[in-house]
Amino acid sequence: MWYVVFVILLFAFVVIFTIVKQSRKKTFDETLKETELKLSFIQAQNRDWEQKFNTLMGYQAAGREFEKQNDIENAIIQYKMAVTYGSQYLKINNYYHSVERLLILYRKKKDFESELALIETTLKEGVSDKDREALNYRKE
Repeated sequence: MWYVVFVILLFAFVVIFTIVKQSRKKTFDETLKETELKLSFIQAQNRDWEQKFNTLMGYQAAGREFEKQNDIENAIIQYKMAVTYGSQYLKINNYYHSVERLLILYRKKKDFESELALIETTLKEGVSDKDREALNYRKE
């Protein structure tokens, strides 16, 4: 009689073990699919960011070239385009260099109103504490 109980228990154990094993496999497969989906989403976001960042870098490079040629007006135009584009699609740390160059060029032109307006606009963005202090110092 005890061997019948033993066989029933053994059979129950095998059935439970098989069910658990199958459920783990499903969970692993589902987890793998979720992870692949998340990875492809992140890769798409990264490609999008890279494209936008490269566009921004094109404006900055053009601005630097105009600066090298002492063409301040066209350099200002390029840096303004970089700031406008960056503020629409990227975070401030991606285009802050253009803001700094614009501030320098406005100061060279003695265009203090534009400089102050840019400082005010930039302070509303999420700049770092160090940059905020520098901007506030320039404002005075």
